[in-house]
Amino acid sequence: MEEEYINLLYEVSDLEFNEVLEGLEEKRKEAVGEKRWVHLALASTGNLHIKLSIAPSGQPFLTVSTAKPTNALVFPSLEYLEELCRLVCNFINDSKSEKLKHVVEAIGKFMEKYLGGGRRVGSNMESIGSIKKR
Repeated sequence: MEEEYINLLYEVSDLEFNEVLEGLEEKRKEAVGEKRWVHLALASTGNLHIKLSIAPSGQPFLTVSTAKPTNALVFPSLEYLEELCRLVCNFINDSKSEKLKHVVEAIGKFMEKYLGGGRRVGSNMESIGSIKKR
């Protein structure tokens, strides 16, 4: 299955909040229409990768992974979005923080729409904390 990676943080640098939402919806339709996963990179460093993945079903997942793919944590939930934003901000400079805020807000709205307000599935906050310490 072909995978697409887009650096969402830079792609939306000059866009308004609603345009970010429209872009996410467009990517969701693409994932469903072409029956493939679409991955949008939220932040990426040498050892940490945070992305929004949209399944062929249209369901969004937040994924945090280290350089080893076996360390991936998937969050089909809104519960960790605020913590995720703080985590990402630790890895980018301040000039990008405002852009990131818009991206994270848009992802939150997008996930809320498709997850019905969010539910806890997956890992826990301690796992996120352990990644933060690395």
